[in-house]
Amino acid sequence: MHIFLVRHGDAGDRLTPLGQSQIARTAEFLKSLVADVSKTALLTSQLPRAVETAEIIKNTLGLSEMTPKSWLTCNTEENTETCLVQFVADHPELEVVVAVSHMPEIEQLLGRLGFYGTAHNGSVHEVEFQTRTVTHLFVP
Repeated sequence: MHIFLVRHGDAGDRLTPLGQSQIARTAEFLKSLVADVSKTALLTSQLPRAVETAEIIKNTLGLSEMTPKSWLTCNTEENTETCLVQFVADHPELEVVVAVSHMPEIEQLLGRLGFYGTAHNGSVHEVEFQTRTVTHLFVP
């Protein structure tokens, strides 16, 4: 299974025009990686900037839905890593999971997996929980 973490585009409460452009490029990049949308789940934080990001990705990939998850929201008390690992375990039929989130959640999760770089707006990181590895794939 491929698990991609995406940081929302440039934003205040909502995506700016720059943020929309960043995510349009990010979505096109993700489209090149997703072979079967019927085996793809798109998860998002419930905050407007993440929902807008996920909406652009959803439309570009041709997905029918996205699923809000409280554990992807800023300053959540839930453990993002534990929740994402459980989601993946509960959905073995999936080939791809795209999760849209924020800072500091993304960098904290990446750091626990051994990646200590920056998660820029619109960036895509692939995570592998079994090997505890992160691959930085794309920055718009």
